[in-house]
Amino acid sequence: FKALRAGREPRIKQEIGWNAYNALKKRLHDRLLDFLAGIIVEEEGSEEVQVTRELLVVRRFLFYSHFKTARQLLSRAERRAIRIGHYSQLNEIYHTMLEYAHELYPDDQKRIYQKLQNNNQLFLEQEQLNLVYALVRREFERVTPDSPGINLQELLDEHYRKFDISEAVGYNFQTLYQLSLIADISGAHTRNYYSVEIFFLDKIDELAGTPLDSDRHLLYHIDLLYTVANILHRKKQFERSIDYLLRMETQMERSDGKYRKEREQSFRTLMAINLNFLNRPKEAEMSLNCVTQEENAFNAQLALGMIYFQQERLREARSLFARFHRTDTWYEERAGIDWNMHRRFMEVLLHIDLKDEDYAESKLKSFVRRYRAYLQARDEKNILAFIRIVRYMMNHPDAVQSDTFVNRVEASIAWKSHEEEDVFLTGFYAWLKSKIVRKPLYEVTLELVGEGNRAL
Repeated sequence: FKALRAGREPRIKQEIGWNAYNALKKRLHDRLLDFLAGIIVEEEGSEEVQVTRELLVVRRFLFYSHFKTARQLLSRAERRAIRIGHYSQLNEIYHTMLEYAHELYPDDQKRIYQKLQNNNQLFLEQEQLNLVYALVRREFERVTPDSPGINLQELLDEHYRKFDISEAVGYNFQTLYQLSLIADISGAHTRNYYSVEIFFLDKIDELAGTPLDSDRHLLYHIDLLYTVANILHRKKQFERSIDYLLRMETQMERSDGKYRKEREQSFRTLMAINLNFLNRPKEAEMSLNCVTQEENAFNAQLALGMIYFQQERLREARSLFARFHRTDTWYEERAGIDWNMHRRFMEVLLHIDLKDEDYAESKLKSFVRRYRAYLQARDEKNILAFIRIVRYMMNHPDAVQSDTFVNRVEASIAWKSHEEEDVFLTGFYAWLKSKIVRKPLYEVTLELVGEGNRAL
C-alpha cells in the first residue's frame, strides 16, 4: 500500500513478477474495501445503518431459534424503516417475516403479505420517480438558447400522471434535490435563470420537521437548500439566497455536524459572493479566507480573486491568479469549462488594468484559440462580441470615452433587461462601463446588479 502511494509500482512488478503483482494488488483492493465498509458501518449512526445492523442480528437469532427476540427486533427495524421511508429495507424485513412466519407470525401471514405488496408498490413508485428524473433531465439537456422554454411543473405533472406517481412519493428531499438540479442545469445551460421557476419551495417547508426529514435524507436536504440558494443568487435575489444559505447552515449542524466539513467550502463561497454584491466586501473576504487554502478550493479562490479585482487591489489579485499554474485541461476536468473560461478572461482584464498590454494580448489570443469554437457552438454571441470589444480597446485605448466607441458597444451586444441578464456577464459589463464613465469598478458593479439598471 505504501509503495503504491509512493509511485513504486514498476519496481514491485519487477521484483515479484506480473502475475504475483496482480494477485497481490487484487487482495489489497479487496482488503481496503472490507476495511472501508467496516469503518463506515462503525462510524455511521444513521437509522438506515441501524436497520441493517438489526437485520444482521435478527438472522443470527433466527439461526439459533431465538424467535421471540428476533420478532421484537424485526418490529423495531420495521418501525425505523417506515419512519425513514426506506422501501428496499422494508422489502427485506417483510421477506424475512414471511420466510419465518410459521414460527414468528403463525396467525398473521396474510397481513404481512399485504404489507409486502403495499411496500412493493411504493418501491416501484420510487424507482419510477428516478426514471422520471432521468427523463426530465434529458429534456433539459436538449435545450438550446433558441429552444422554447420548458415548464418544469407541467413536464413533471405529465410524467407523474404517465407513471401514476403519488405526490407523497413524488416530493421528498431526494426528489426535490433532483428537481433543483434540473432547474439549475436549465438556467446554466441557457444562461437564463430569469425564467427558472422554483415552484417547489413550499414543498421544502411542508417536509421540514416531518418523519421524511430524517438522517437518511439530511444530505439531500442540505444540498437542496444550497442549490436553491445558488439559483436565487443567479437570479440576483441575493438576500433571499442568503436566507436559504442560513437554513442550509442550520441543517449542517444536525447529526453532530457530520456533513459540515464537506459542505463548508460551498456554503462560504456562495455566502461571500452574495455579501459582495450587497456591498459587504469585507465580510465576503472574511468568509472566503477560511476556505481558500483548502485543497481544490477553486470556486472560493476565484471568488476572492473577483473581490480583489473589483476592489482594484490589483497586485493581490495578480498574486492569487498566479496560484493557478496548472494546465487548462486539468482545471476543466476538475472545475468545469465555464469556471476556467471565467478565470482566464478575468485574468485578461486584470492584466489590462495592470498595464501589462503584451501579456494581456497573449492571454486573450490564447483564450480565443481555445474557446472560440465552444462559444460559437453554444451561440454565445454576446461573449464573442465582448471579446472583440476588449481587443478593440486594447488597440485603441484613447477611444474608450468617445461617442463612436459607445455606439459601437451598443450595436455589438444584444442587451437584456436587468432581470434576464446573467450575473457573471454583468460583472464583465461593469468593467467595460467603468472605463467608459470613469467610475470605480466596484461602484459600477453594484449599480448594475442592483434592481432596474442596465449595462450602458
